[in-house]
Amino acid sequence: MHQKHPPAKIAVSKLMLIVLSDCFSGLIIQFQQTKTEKTAWK
Repeated sequence: MHQKHPPAKIAVSKLMLIVLSDCFSGLIIQFQQTKTEKTAWK
């Protein structure tokens, strides 16, 4: 099988990386917000 275009697996893994990093940064933002809220309560 000769493929001129890069395999779909590469595209999927790249997409998964983007989604994962997006979710991860979202989680970090949430965590920082909770930390700030907790410190504000003190």
